[in-house]
Amino acid sequence: MRYDPEKVCERILKQIRRYSEREGLTMSSLAREAGLSASTISEMMCGKTRPQVYTLMKICNVLDVSMDVLMGEFMEDGEVPEKPARRLPVQRVYNALPEWKQKRVREFIEMIADYEP
Repeated sequence: MRYDPEKVCERILKQIRRYSEREGLTMSSLAREAGLSASTISEMMCGKTRPQVYTLMKICNVLDVSMDVLMGEFMEDGEVPEKPARRLPVQRVYNALPEWKQKRVREFIEMIADYEP
């Protein structure tokens, strides 16, 4: 399979917009939650720069989608699946935590999972 980089890039940016809208995120809030500068997102979305893999992975983490979904590999043009109930906000908050807090959350979850009354 050969890719047309311009078309793939267009599709990725379109998907970022769609999934951000689904999540109720502005581009600046997407940047903040992904740990990216607002200018990085702005320049990418207006076509001044092309998305880098590292940047896309951080965006995927916030939007809770995989890279192939962001590239539109498994969906018809314009199709955006419904947001899974209750899952995304927790994942988004977790992803925004520093590593040491994520470790604490994992420890707490393990403690709850092991608890038997």
